[in-house]
Amino acid sequence: MARAKEIRTIKPVPEMAEDIRAERVAMQENSMSRDRYKGLSSDADLRLSVMIKNRADSLRNAPRVKVNFRDIEDVKQRTYDYLDACAIASTYPTIIGLAVHGFGVSKQAVYNHMSSYPDSPTTAFLRMISDFLADILINDALRRKCDCVSSIFVLKNLYGFRDNAELPVPDVVDNEEKATAQEYLRKYGDILKE
Repeated sequence: MARAKEIRTIKPVPEMAEDIRAERVAMQENSMSRDRYKGLSSDADLRLSVMIKNRADSLRNAPRVKVNFRDIEDVKQRTYDYLDACAIASTYPTIIGLAVHGFGVSKQAVYNHMSSYPDSPTTAFLRMISDFLADILINDALRRKCDCVSSIFVLKNLYGFRDNAELPVPDVVDNEEKATAQEYLRKYGDILKE
């Protein structure tokens, strides 16, 4: 007997948004308490406990049907649902949140798919979404609407950004460019040695 295609059982957007909002509130409260007291107080301990419980509940209630990365329409719908939930919760969307809340998998499962199927439509979509998520963070960081140091850390660790850009140098330089470089060195070489 053939099994009917299983429909995704992701949480409804409002319920997902509430989970995400609860996590954000717990993190903010815990962060403010740590900043205020420069150490863990019993108040901060309680907030940390609440945050962990909220995350554990969210994990317990995560979608039971994992995303099928070969079904681009399912991937897109789950992504849009996750983004809607983040908008409702006023929370920055991340690739980790998308993996956990939207797809019911780890971020590593997302990266593994992208690595194993680099030319698939799903990978192209996930790369675009990753850039979209980074762009949201970049724009708020440039407007100083979020912690710039944290956003740099997140951009480097989740979205592949880095401090330097390495430009490839062509192996072949024509004679005119060589002459210009040699003239420059003759003219300014003594200054450069100092």
